Amino acid sequence: ILVILESFSDKVIESLGGMPGVTPCINTLCDQGILFSSFYATGTRSDKGISALIASYPSLIKTSSILLFPEKMKKLYYLPEYFKERGYNLSFYYGGDPNFYNTSMLLTQAGVENIVSRNDFPLSVATMQKWGVPDAFLYERLADDLLKTQEPFFNIVYTVSSHEPFDIPSFKRIKDNSSAGRYCNSVAYADSCLGAFVERIKASRLWDNTLLIITSDHASLEPGPTTFADPASYRIPMLWTGGVVDTTFVCENIA
Repeated sequence: ILVILESFSDKVIESLGGMPGVTPCINTLCDQGILFSSFYATGTRSDKGISALIASYPSLIKTSSILLFPEKMKKLYYLPEYFKERGYNLSFYYGGDPNFYNTSMLLTQAGVENIVSRNDFPLSVATMQKWGVPDAFLYERLADDLLKTQEPFFNIVYTVSSHEPFDIPSFKRIKDNSSAGRYCNSVAYADSCLGAFVERIKASRLWDNTLLIITSDHASLEPGPTTFADPASYRIPMLWTGGVVDTTFVCENIA
């Protein structure tokens, strides 16, 4: 299971030198697996992050994205493709519109046929946030489906709740209405939803045979102070955990 968290930065993860108290669930998981402490995003937008994580597309000093060139996308080798060749069931869960940034084309090229998006939820849920389905509902649907999925499977889940404008429904752990405060509150919400999902999988038959990879598409300039030229603006989490991980350590190599 590959979890891609929207706009998560090391700056809000205490275990990676960030603010205390924002991501208690991730902090706990950091002590239960392999943590990469010097992991960097390839850019500042979702299209760069998703093409890097799924297709190993490198960081380039360009404003254009590989996702805008379907003919070039055909020449990439995709991570889901590796699993498909070995008989894994593939699925992608996204709280937003899969056509945004041409993501659905990327997934089609990668061989992913089962795509669950905001279009598969009731309108009342799909419109609760500007970008789509709040993380709690997305993870609930994901867990329900995975418990019924034939193994082996490779799943990717991509969240939206920590995306601007940070319009989290009925959740207020951080009572600061500044832009930085609303970002941190959205991250706290996303962290709590991830924690609930992990606990549910841990309590199931799946956990013992599962590798859970938690990372982000890119970082955020919040809560600052950083600029686009600051390396801190690109540091994102990378954590491997799950029942198949039988050791804990911190990998300090730059990646």
